[in-house]
Amino acid sequence: MKLLTRIVISTSPTRSCLHRQVGPKRTWNVAALLVIAALCSPCQAQQASVPEPQIKAAFLLNFAKFITWPEARASADAFTICTLGKEEVSDSLEDMITGREIGGRKILLRHISSPGELSQCAVLFVSRKEKQPAIPLLKAAGASSVLTVGESDTFIASGGMVNFVIDEGHVRFQINPVIAEKAGLKISSKLLAIAQLVTPDAVRAGLGN
Repeated sequence: MKLLTRIVISTSPTRSCLHRQVGPKRTWNVAALLVIAALCSPCQAQQASVPEPQIKAAFLLNFAKFITWPEARASADAFTICTLGKEEVSDSLEDMITGREIGGRKILLRHISSPGELSQCAVLFVSRKEKQPAIPLLKAAGASSVLTVGESDTFIASGGMVNFVIDEGHVRFQINPVIAEKAGLKISSKLLAIAQLVTPDAVRAGLGN
């Protein structure tokens, strides 16, 4: 059974902020439920809706629970999320990381401006507003086993690993597992089960390239 689903915002303050929309004949899968519960943990809805930047920031924090890095990266003293391009998602991350840990490591947020600063990053988020050429940066990140996350139409085609997309007002995400594997990252099947799996070639074809 295909587990590709839409991640949407709950409108009820008593329910988790994200849930799956499924067809009438589909049932919940235990693995998908565990993933969704973990992804929702920092963003319980207190109002009628949750702003898009906050949802993306929550995903960024929780993606790490389903990624295995090479030992050299996993043994770093702190878990560092780097951002390229200052905007709302970065601001939301700053609010969310206070007092949080990943794998027993303190979470740090670092804003970078060049590939030479990637050595301390476990995750790199590239804003859609960033104007630097993406391909050299993403190649450098992959060589350093950095999980790359973006939010632009060309991010996967440029060599990114995870990309946020908006579908009818709902936040979803694409994953290119091939690029992640080449970078030495292992993505849990639980996360892959609720992602849209794509390749650079597929994205280029969709863009008409």
